[in-house]
Amino acid sequence: MRADRIDGQEKAFEYIDAAVSEERLAHSVIFAGPKGVGRSNLALYLAKAVNCLSGGKRPCGSCRSCDKIERGIHPDVKTVTRDEKSGEIKIGEIRKIGREIVLKPYEGRYKVFIIEEADYMNQEASNAFLKTLEEPPQKSLIILTAESALKLLSTVASRCQIVRLHALDKIRLKHVLMSRYGMDDRRAEFASRFSQGRLGRALCVTDKAVEARNETLEAFFEKKAKEQLIKKRTDLIEKLDILALWYRDLLVYKASGDTELLVNIDLVDHIKRATDSLDADNILRVFERVTETRRLVEDNVNPKLALRVLYRDMPEEGTFSFQGV
Repeated sequence: MRADRIDGQEKAFEYIDAAVSEERLAHSVIFAGPKGVGRSNLALYLAKAVNCLSGGKRPCGSCRSCDKIERGIHPDVKTVTRDEKSGEIKIGEIRKIGREIVLKPYEGRYKVFIIEEADYMNQEASNAFLKTLEEPPQKSLIILTAESALKLLSTVASRCQIVRLHALDKIRLKHVLMSRYGMDDRRAEFASRFSQGRLGRALCVTDKAVEARNETLEAFFEKKAKEQLIKKRTDLIEKLDILALWYRDLLVYKASGDTELLVNIDLVDHIKRATDSLDADNILRVFERVTETRRLVEDNVNPKLALRVLYRDMPEEGTFSFQGV
């Protein structure tokens, strides 16, 4: 049985299949695209493909090697993720790759190193990683996932094969959610909008996720988010994305009055009330401040300070309640 493919990323799979079968795979590959479009799944698919034991098309998804990679226990496939506290990939993890990549594969064809969210490597880690890329050993493969290759050092990106991934359009994603995953029409409609075309994110749109969104918006509107939202830098970035989508919807509705263009379609009544009390310039100013705050948090500015500046521009919306939506 072939390993599962991801809807909307056919070109990425075509690249992997051709590169593996024709043995012209680059030493390092970047899967670049927004979170939730299948970056990690594609990285695993490629890791399986180069180490698959099948004599036919690879990966088969069922041999001993594919099974071990799927379960995260293959000795020749290692994954590096961000440090939970700092939200960065630090130099120690990159140095570990440098020490291990020169060793021969233990049981597979290739030693594979997957660096998740590689655009969060700090400067020291990026410089150390560049040295590893300059002279990659034979039978080694480094796979990076990132939101954009532009967020990596240009000298790093230039040494990698970049495979760009894209979100699905709303209509196609809704069809996939209904036909393949059994969602009803209402849930699929909302999930396809809320996820902005990202299949992985759409599959996570549960009642609990909607409740978490509502709580996040209320915390921002009541300007009490300092302790509630700053538990982890990565969490704050995701919550700022939620807030940005809210103001994006306000802008869109204020300009067009078209509810079909909204992401948070289930909050349409709240959006209408908010646009009645806010002018377009005010909405735009806050939206820009939210996106700027997100950038500052990504750049390791003190989160409390960044939020304090954001709150100065945010209008009073504490009367809005999302409970029971």
